[in-house]
Amino acid sequence: MSQIDIHFNNSFVAWEEWNLTEVDRRYEKLGRYVASMPDSVISAGKFQFNHSKKVASKVHQLVGPTGETNELYVAGRGVAVLVVDSTHKNTHCAAVALIVAILSAGNSAILCCDDDTLSQLLVNEVNKEELLSNVVQCLPFNSYKGLLAQDIKNFAYVGSERVEKEINQLLAVRTGAITALISETDLERLPQSQDPKLVLRFITERTRTINITAVGGNATLLEMGSGTS
Repeated sequence: MSQIDIHFNNSFVAWEEWNLTEVDRRYEKLGRYVASMPDSVISAGKFQFNHSKKVASKVHQLVGPTGETNELYVAGRGVAVLVVDSTHKNTHCAAVALIVAILSAGNSAILCCDDDTLSQLLVNEVNKEELLSNVVQCLPFNSYKGLLAQDIKNFAYVGSERVEKEINQLLAVRTGAITALISETDLERLPQSQDPKLVLRFITERTRTINITAVGGNATLLEMGSGTS
């Protein structure tokens, strides 16, 4: 088994556990992770953490036409890949923002980059703050091509438009479910990193239904068909 296979399998197991972690507990851990970051990137991390928490932790109540209770909530999609290929001064801020959004949604992440400083920042801090093992892992930059053969559910990129196009073309020819590319190539303005709804790019919607009527339906609706003429 190759290193890529091992990392993906570990990340998949980590995602299953992280995604099932109670929301408040997950944000408690993630909050400590963000708070421990250096001053150079902590603003980017806190911005995404605060906005992601507002968006992804909400449970929306839906009307149940036959008496059931329906709750709409969000969950992680699976394993996310974040590729970083830039030496711009804002690269670390962009990477931190994307990682925080990915984790906030309930996904695990594999970072592909050759930037040792960034790798130490993201991976060591995860271990330090005792987030689940393998929630964030790191591989060399070129490993992302091998990960495209795995069942990844999210793909993010920080770098140039040229490489962005190459990655998009590789994603387009994959079989199976479509994997969208979320990329940050404008490293001056950082439009993705400063998007308060960025977390929605990494989630899937789910509905939880609870039947609260003894007969399996709305009693008022049932009575409408039982009147005498």
